[in-house]
Amino acid sequence: MSEKQTLLKSLDYFKRNGAPIVAEATASGGPICVLRISGKDLKSFAPMVGGSLPLPRMASYRKVANLDQALVLYFEGPKSFTGEDVIEIHCHGIRSFVRSIITECEKLGAQAALPGEFSFRAYLNNKMTLDEAERLNEGLASESIDARAASRMLGFSSGEENRALENLEKFEQKVFVARGRIESAIDFPEAEEEQSHDVEAALNILNSLNIEAQEYLNFYENFAKSINFPRVAIVGETNVGKSTLFNILCGNDRSLVSDIEGTTRDYVEVDFKTSFFKAKLVDTAGLRELLSTEGHDRLEGLGIQQGLSVIEKAEVLVWVKKAGQNSETYSQSLLKNFQIPVIEVFSHADSNNEVSLGAFDFTHKDTQPIKDFLYEKIGNKLQRVNFDQDSILSSRQFRHLKEAAVHIERSILFLKDEEPLEMVASELQETERLIKLCTGRDLGEEYIAQIFSQFCLGK
Repeated sequence: MSEKQTLLKSLDYFKRNGAPIVAEATASGGPICVLRISGKDLKSFAPMVGGSLPLPRMASYRKVANLDQALVLYFEGPKSFTGEDVIEIHCHGIRSFVRSIITECEKLGAQAALPGEFSFRAYLNNKMTLDEAERLNEGLASESIDARAASRMLGFSSGEENRALENLEKFEQKVFVARGRIESAIDFPEAEEEQSHDVEAALNILNSLNIEAQEYLNFYENFAKSINFPRVAIVGETNVGKSTLFNILCGNDRSLVSDIEGTTRDYVEVDFKTSFFKAKLVDTAGLRELLSTEGHDRLEGLGIQQGLSVIEKAEVLVWVKKAGQNSETYSQSLLKNFQIPVIEVFSHADSNNEVSLGAFDFTHKDTQPIKDFLYEKIGNKLQRVNFDQDSILSSRQFRHLKEAAVHIERSILFLKDEEPLEMVASELQETERLIKLCTGRDLGEEYIAQIFSQFCLGK
């Protein structure tokens, strides 16, 4: 699609505003499907839902499109999610029913909703702010977010609001003041004492903003990690028992086990939950130095490289070694390069008389001790996040604030190095522009539409 076509497509969000749209609001394949219709006036859809619209906010059991008995609700604008009239049809999830009802809606003038178009209309009709819409979409897109984190992200926790927008607006005001000080110093260079005072005041503000920005960014990164399953990678040399341990923890033979070195070429990953933690558990290819790049060695080498990329993204490493092995190994030399918490466990415990909690053998007679050992150790290593922060950014706000922080740091550096103040002013102008993008002010139609086009269908 050309740039012009993309622009025209994105502007459809604004061109279609108020016209009836329809989409499934639930995932396909379930026993119940919720269809949502939104528009400025939906009286023309009454014949399809039994001849008349139900009373606002009163559920009514109707025959819909002469096909299915369904629950129908009507929300009269502006008291609805989108701020327009909304009809919800809760029908059976049989695909032929769903398709036929959507077709009937289209005959009555509804168009298939664009991605995020319902949320777009809610934003346009002041039913939610841009950052609220983004955080809701991100919460829905995260399969593993827990209830406490989701409530905090959406501002529902303990009746408190997410104050990200309010705090970003205060942040922007401070940037504006710092920029004003610098521009004042530029305009009156002859007043040296006043100029020095303005520069010092601007530097103090920027140092404070730099600390504040880093706090927001660090919290977002920790929060983002916490709401999704962190990766726990099982690593070590070839044939030390990584796949055996992986299968013990999974409770079944999920990964292939063989005496032949290099059996695991691709990594195997499963979602894993215990009472201590939730994680993605990954079995990686054995680490060893290859002398050839041909045939079997080439394939194994690709598996090792893939395993290393998994290790880079992991939050905890379970390093499997043979019991009694004390000399430095190839995997040990590699793992020195990664600043990631490591838990050591020992295999071949039966042949080395190893009886510690962090040891296991291949007989599988009693696997509970090694499970208990690792559950506790991994749970302790995984980062805990304090959810008391009242300002949780959306991913888009995070990107813009991260870029703005770079310009703030440059401004501080320029002032300390006594670079021309015009360079500082330019950095602060860019900082202000980025923070305005964070707060959702001065956004063009194309930019706004682009944000919602990344939402899921039916939202």
